[in-house]
Amino acid sequence: MKRLPILLPLILFTVVFQACKQDEDMVPQNSFTIFYDGVPYTFTNGVIWDYGTEIYRPRHFSHAYLIPNENVFSQRNNYNIPAGDPPLTLSFFLSTPDSDIFKSGTYEFVGEFRDWGSTEAYEAYLSDIEDKYFISDVVVGFDDNGDALIEAEEKHGITSGQVIVTEDYLEFDLSLTNGSKVTGQVSPRFAKSFPPS
Repeated sequence: MKRLPILLPLILFTVVFQACKQDEDMVPQNSFTIFYDGVPYTFTNGVIWDYGTEIYRPRHFSHAYLIPNENVFSQRNNYNIPAGDPPLTLSFFLSTPDSDIFKSGTYEFVGEFRDWGSTEAYEAYLSDIEDKYFISDVVVGFDDNGDALIEAEEKHGITSGQVIVTEDYLEFDLSLTNGSKVTGQVSPRFAKSFPPS
């Protein structure tokens, strides 16, 4: 019985330490790292636009991912980098086949569709992507000249790549049209909304 007063503080310390460690493990990730040609850049924000089946209807359910915010969406307009933000932006679509919800899976790049004026070309593209989890409309911006502005010539598409989606994270590995590479594993709480009308 004399040992109990000596062991009690040790037992209490162990219990408190384990409880704090479990709390730490359950805290949502507030920042994430994306690598551009192996150089890490830290972000704290991202946006998901829920398009549902409005794009490749009725065969795919689509989400747009915008990092760090919705202002990176336009492929034509310049993007002013807010003070303290990384010189990197990403926007891309992930589309789940034959579904009315977004699902986990491996999303592959199958090429971009550009000929929106042709019904025949669109139907052929739908045939190509049928049953495929695919990534599209990728635009990666990088401020090459350090002027805090990402201009049209500093925005790039991809030549190949994939995005793995699980319940816990989003992992991507993209090869860009300028020869660069973007990789990362992201598991923050992105703001989710619908695209502007």
